[in-house]
Amino acid sequence: MANLREQCIQSALQNIQDSVSLRIASRRWNIPRATLSDHVHGAGTRRESQIPGQRLSPL
Repeated sequence: MANLREQCIQSALQNIQDSVSLRIASRRWNIPRATLSDHVHGAGTRRESQIPGQRLSPL
């Protein structure tokens, strides 16, 4: 399921690069606008943001 969601996000990001608005891409691919905006502006995933605070190395 997560893999399918990631494929949808990648497809939506490709649409945005092809001059489709973020709002339309989010509706078309059923991805929240905030999620797409975070990806467009380079925000990392939740897991990536928590790595510096972990004492053990990530798997």
